[in-house]
Amino acid sequence: MKLRWLLSLGLLAFVVCCILFALRGGTHPRKYPRHVYITSNDKFRIRVQMFPEEGVGFVLGGYYVFQSADMDSDNWTDIVTYKQDDPDPIACDRIRFLGDKVAYVFMGQMFAVTSNGGGAWKVWDIRTDPNWRDRRPGIEAIQLWEGGVGTMTLRIVGDKHTILRTSDYGYHWKEE
Repeated sequence: MKLRWLLSLGLLAFVVCCILFALRGGTHPRKYPRHVYITSNDKFRIRVQMFPEEGVGFVLGGYYVFQSADMDSDNWTDIVTYKQDDPDPIACDRIRFLGDKVAYVFMGQMFAVTSNGGGAWKVWDIRTDPNWRDRRPGIEAIQLWEGGVGTMTLRIVGDKHTILRTSDYGYHWKEE
């Protein structure tokens, strides 16, 4: 009787450990991307690589690494890394150039812009912004034009939408 109880307890502990290991998700390997997309203008390039999470789990997503480099260089500089629960293919329409020096990228709750040909990037992570994190918005669309004027459409939890406006290529946004 005592042996059966100990074996049952051991089996239960093993099953619980297996479930916890499976639920913990994967890790970001940064070894072999599943998808790579590179686009450019005449001055610099932007590369996005999607790395699937590795491990055992029910919720394995993907990491999207955005990088930039001069046209004549193989030295890629990280712009932003975004983790998503689903390892979807790269959304190529989320990378846009405006002339020789201005470009922007966005995905989920992340937005980044450069106005000096990829030399420096301004990154806005909405999840960490105290004015927005409680509303949990996602970027649905961005339109920027030459001269720096543009709009960002945020989808708030549920079906609400908010429009933000910029006049400096997205370095600063104001709610309508």
